[in-house]
Amino acid sequence: MGLALRRIGFGPPNGIIRSACPIYSLCTRGSCCEKVGQAPHFEPLCRAYSVRCGASPIFSQPRRWERRVTCCVSFFDRLKRWFSIHSLVAVNDPLPLRACLSFPSDPMAPQTIYVARRFGRLANRLVLTAHIAAYARERGHRVVNYTLHSYAHLFEHLQHDLACGFPVSRRRSWASYLPLVHSSIRKTRVCYHTVRYASKIAPTLPIVGHRSVSIDDSATDLMDARGVISLDQPALQARLAGKSRVFVYGWQFRAPELLAQHADEVRDYLRPADAIARVARQSVAPLREVADVVVGIHRRQGDYRTWLGGRYYFDDLAYQRWMHQIAGQFPGQKVAFLVCSDEPWDAASFAPHSVFAGPGSAFADITALGLCNLVVGPVSTFSQWASFAGNVPLVLLTGADLRVDVSASRVSMGDVLPGITPDELSTTGTQHAA
Repeated sequence: MGLALRRIGFGPPNGIIRSACPIYSLCTRGSCCEKVGQAPHFEPLCRAYSVRCGASPIFSQPRRWERRVTCCVSFFDRLKRWFSIHSLVAVNDPLPLRACLSFPSDPMAPQTIYVARRFGRLANRLVLTAHIAAYARERGHRVVNYTLHSYAHLFEHLQHDLACGFPVSRRRSWASYLPLVHSSIRKTRVCYHTVRYASKIAPTLPIVGHRSVSIDDSATDLMDARGVISLDQPALQARLAGKSRVFVYGWQFRAPELLAQHADEVRDYLRPADAIARVARQSVAPLREVADVVVGIHRRQGDYRTWLGGRYYFDDLAYQRWMHQIAGQFPGQKVAFLVCSDEPWDAASFAPHSVFAGPGSAFADITALGLCNLVVGPVSTFSQWASFAGNVPLVLLTGADLRVDVSASRVSMGDVLPGITPDELSTTGTQHAA
């Protein structure tokens, strides 16, 4: 390279760097690598070559340095055109000019993950968000989730964060100081629709496309036998490597092992607002006074009468039978039941058991269920989220003839619901949305 520059009349290489090359001034203003000795063939160009050799610590600030290196590439591309430098480069130069100055695809570089599709209602979105947040926490990425705008006011950390982002921002969004602007942005869903359309076109744009990627759950090559796409699988990581913007468009994305590992941080991220938590505690407190064990019953009626042909619709007689089975597995202890339902119910239907009503609103109910010792409910993400958020075991009611075994219950990690496709799940629609 030095030989080529001498041939076009610029003089000694070091003179070029100090007098004519804009790269030198750019690099000396930043915190570039001092280990220029690792790039002996191109040391005269600039210490920015250490980007290529991997000796530089600038990977921690990839976007700022991407702009700088792009400027350098553009400058030397012009030199190549003006002076036909491509015909003068020494044949023994180890790397072409563009390879020398191109910004590397660092698979460990931080990414911004955008949740680009709303799926279902409250609990559906929470389950998907939890898995993506756990994956981001493991990899050091950031999540922007405008799909939660409809419910952001219910959460302690999201109500003042316009991006509904993870990790939790300790500073309020600028828009939260302008209540009218803040509420208007969320109600119009302009941010969500912008991200949704960006997920379709961003990867095809000439400037940002090479740094953007969109993944959806129609990628059959990434699915396992259940139709689930593991966020931590090597094939997906290879597809995301070197990207700074990742758009997640779908429902079947899961990372249960990572969610179990980072469960406490995810629970804090999606912690209910203080007012809702207070209402939930007040509804459970009377049961604690009269019972040793409190069992939360998610009595889903409404749309479950017809959804999937009524597969998971159970009458009060079935719930009474399950209550009797559960109480029999706590000998010597008094058991009380907190019933959260989307329809009115009669306590006499569950006699002789001690039965109390939940708060009555969807998110207060799901929070109250999480304060119990055990959650019992039909197959739904509502039951799953109550278990995960409260860190309490869950019994999923998969059929009217099921015999409840409390010892087999486990805390839910929001795995894909058995026997239900995404299209089927998206058709549920009461206030206790799946």
